[in-house]
Amino acid sequence: MQEHFSANPLAAYVPRPGAGNSVRFLSIPMTLLALAGLVAPAGASRPARAHLRAVAGAVGLAGYVFSLGPTLQLGRDLHVPLPFRLLASLPGLSALRAPARFGILVALAASVLAGHGVAALARARRSPWPAVLVAAVSLALLAAEIDRFSFPLRSIETGDAVPPLYRWLAAHGGGEPVLELPVGADPADNRAIYNQSRYMYFSTYHWSPLLNGYSAYPPDSFFLLMAIARRLPGRSALQDLVDLSGLRWIVLHRDALTERRREMWDTGHAEELEPAARFGEDILFRVTLTPASDRREKVSWPSAEAVTLSGVTVRPLAQEAMRGEMRDLDVPPVLRLGFIAEAWVTIRNRSDTPWPGLRAAPRGLVHVGYRWVDAVGHTISTMPHLSRIPIDLLPGESARVPFAVRPPNRPGQYRLRVTLVQEGGAWFDESGGPSAEATVEVHG
Repeated sequence: MQEHFSANPLAAYVPRPGAGNSVRFLSIPMTLLALAGLVAPAGASRPARAHLRAVAGAVGLAGYVFSLGPTLQLGRDLHVPLPFRLLASLPGLSALRAPARFGILVALAASVLAGHGVAALARARRSPWPAVLVAAVSLALLAAEIDRFSFPLRSIETGDAVPPLYRWLAAHGGGEPVLELPVGADPADNRAIYNQSRYMYFSTYHWSPLLNGYSAYPPDSFFLLMAIARRLPGRSALQDLVDLSGLRWIVLHRDALTERRREMWDTGHAEELEPAARFGEDILFRVTLTPASDRREKVSWPSAEAVTLSGVTVRPLAQEAMRGEMRDLDVPPVLRLGFIAEAWVTIRNRSDTPWPGLRAAPRGLVHVGYRWVDAVGHTISTMPHLSRIPIDLLPGESARVPFAVRPPNRPGQYRLRVTLVQEGGAWFDESGGPSAEATVEVHG
């Protein structure tokens, strides 16, 4: 896992024109000035300056090497072990999740060296104009980078600017649980994080319990509830949400839905979703469905037993239990670099064993997984990305489920190979289980 949170040897540090909105530790002017400060003579009369430069260089080099993670991959088959392996074995440091964060040390060292570079250029000539020119060019390059790579700032509504639907909930919601849609294709999607954060902020205007939210460490129950919410407006998904949370209100932001999602809601929804109020493209539904089985305590305090919320045993699936079918794969034909998309597939359990899915803790549950295959047939090495199937699929049953797709890091044409995966266990297609494929173009 740590390999996927390691810095790229060059792309994480060396600015590249047209590289897109990727996270980078250094800017173009800092890189150039740091190089100048590294090679410029310190002067025999300035030992302290030379010492500081040496320390900065050592700190930057150490941070760079550690940021590359435990292994450096050269080509497809050569893997070089790196010092991070030793660091990760030390007590207390084994919990480090993202080696790339050591890049902060590179940025710190580069800042010191850039200062040396500016000073060296200022000393190079008696005239002040070279230093002025360097400063002007550096600021111009920095301004260009900020314009291209900075994140846009958006004002947040306060006071009278707060959307009226939240005032309505405060007056009529009765303090009962609320779900806001959309929740995004995946919790790691930046758009989903932004929306979830807004929902949480606006909940302070009505103070009803909220199924949504954002945190660096959400509970497992959050991922289960959001996976179920993605199956709305289906009645079975609505029933599960009522059973697990006592859901009473749904806020639907139609203008934030994908075209497919809008069609699903416009085509029809469960009778137990009654429109209660509408404010422009925001619709509030009152959920009149009653609990079929009150499972709120079970999801709040998960059982230590290896069973799902409906009683299906969670255990490693045998090869014969992976028999199934995947069909009607619907994937956007074009994906954009850095953007997570939503796809759909129909799955069918053709084995004699139930597939577990309705549980907060993910381990042992059946998920949708996928791999990318390039034009020459090589499987692309990416971090495994699994999507929950928040239902217990019994033998002979079928379900249409959404899943999140993260494109490869380079533009081109790929084959998307979709299968099922038991969390912590086997990939179904490696044991003769079902799979489905689609051709996808990835654009920058």
